[in-house]
Amino acid sequence: MSREVRVAGIQFTRKFRDVEYNVNRAEEFVRKAAGDGAKIVSLPELYSTGYLPGYIEDIDVDDTSIKSLWDLAEQIPDGPTTQRMIALAKELDIYLISPIWEIDADFHTYYNTAAVIGPHGLMGRYRKRHIPSIPGMEERHYFTPGNIPYPVFDTPYGKIGVVICFDRHFPEVFRILTLKGAEMVFCVNNTPTAFGNRNWIPEIHVNAVANSIYIIQNNVCGKEEHFNWFGGTTIMGPKADLLVQLDAEEGIAAHNIDLDMIRKSREHYGSIRDTRYEDFGMSPDETGHYDPATGWR
Repeated sequence: MSREVRVAGIQFTRKFRDVEYNVNRAEEFVRKAAGDGAKIVSLPELYSTGYLPGYIEDIDVDDTSIKSLWDLAEQIPDGPTTQRMIALAKELDIYLISPIWEIDADFHTYYNTAAVIGPHGLMGRYRKRHIPSIPGMEERHYFTPGNIPYPVFDTPYGKIGVVICFDRHFPEVFRILTLKGAEMVFCVNNTPTAFGNRNWIPEIHVNAVANSIYIIQNNVCGKEEHFNWFGGTTIMGPKADLLVQLDAEEGIAAHNIDLDMIRKSREHYGSIRDTRYEDFGMSPDETGHYDPATGWR
């Protein structure tokens, strides 16, 4: 029996700091994707607030308008955005990746976080592990490095992992998720630069084929303050087959993916079968891909 599921990556233009507008737009796109049959849907990085770390150079401790940026962070799952997405996933009977700016109120710590939500509520979260500090993207002033190392979420449609933007430049992230059993990796982004655009497809290509997994990599698009996001939301298959790619306009990248293609790909390309698990501090029977009869699956 074929293991097929329709997945979708959403790409839209945000209004900076306008949470009500952004979340309303996100819901419109999620409803459209679900109406088209998608069972796993991903929103882009920081979809509810816009890209806050681009404004570190403007921060003045006495500027109350800048201080209000910090008020946009929300708790997970109790904050209003996550609660709204939990209700939406339940109504539509879908799985939803919802990346927002999170505050851990117990420790007053801020994270760039993707909540993973199912029809029955919050399944868990992934907090961005790699925090860039580059001109115009001084995320270290906003986000603490994530403390939840690469969880994999089991759904009726397959196992999923989540990667957030700068994480994607570290190929070991995709390999660790794969060794933990991920069949699909949803990579959510805010990427504006020419460098990011130039490396967009090559990185997806390598990470997909090296691990024989599906990658759903979405971005935002359009102008937002002094950023121009290039879009380019892409779905890539385990044989590095480019299944869908959007241009620079708003839209939904959706495709029916066949998870049986992962095994078929690995029959011909041994990068997972021949992995030295001990290099990752793992043994084969601790991973999602070990089979006593064949040594892999």
